[in-house]
Amino acid sequence: MSNPMQRERVRRWIGRWLLAVAGLHVVLGVVAGRARLGSMLERGWNGLGNAAAEERLAFWFVIAGLFLAVVGMLVDAVEAQGARLPAIGACLLLALAVTGVVLEPFSGFWLLLPPAVGWLARNRGVGAASNNSMQTDGAQRRS
Repeated sequence: MSNPMQRERVRRWIGRWLLAVAGLHVVLGVVAGRARLGSMLERGWNGLGNAAAEERLAFWFVIAGLFLAVVGMLVDAVEAQGARLPAIGACLLLALAVTGVVLEPFSGFWLLLPPAVGWLARNRGVGAASNNSMQTDGAQRRS
């Protein structure tokens, strides 16, 4: 039988996946948009509305990654407590992923599909068998 700590790490994959995607998003945004972000820094951050479209795109690309990191941290914290994630979050994440994939098929929106589907599956009880086996394993060890 596998170690319960290993199973706990496997169970907490959704928030960590989102954090990894967020990290990639921020790094890619900074690397690909470094010239645009640099010119914004030189002029000062105020007046973003007057910046060129490419500069605004680079800025919001990085901000979107940071926002996804916040969501990933919150999801991971809920997973760490063993609590159920709100179903509306899974539906919204899936809607975002599907919309993004349809509108921009050659993008990173595909990376949001696994956590969205996993989140929905977990809420539908697909992971219930593994949760029950964890409780059973713990009860057997105490006896």
